[in-house]
Amino acid sequence: MNITIRKCMISDAPRIRELSRHLLGFEYPEDKFEANIRRLMTRESNLLLVAENNGAMLGFAHACDFDILYGPHLKILRAIAVDDRYRGCGVGKRLLEAVEEWAQRTGASGVRIYSGTERTAAIALYKSCGYEFVKPETKYKKDF
Repeated sequence: MNITIRKCMISDAPRIRELSRHLLGFEYPEDKFEANIRRLMTRESNLLLVAENNGAMLGFAHACDFDILYGPHLKILRAIAVDDRYRGCGVGKRLLEAVEEWAQRTGASGVRIYSGTERTAAIALYKSCGYEFVKPETKYKKDF
């Protein structure tokens, strides 16, 4: 398999949305999803990557700046998803390596990842790429 990693194009939005819904459980209206991709693509603080083989999208990754008061400049992996048919083929690893290269090139001290405990395949990927468990956390939200 010839895996190519490239920056996201707006034409990738429907497939990224499909993978997000199926693999990550994120449900968001199509028009708003595409608008978010358009907006994030224009920001230097965000990276949207696609993995493909012969024009077929295998997966995607989204990372962005993660700046905190109590530590150095970092990047955070916001999403990574690989089509079930291509898991175990190195797609996730290639996407994660591309995120790390971007992080280093843009002066970040590291990459942080928050992952649901049920995402066992993703957690195995992170561990195999040298990521260490830090601590369990609880997630809260308030919509406006």
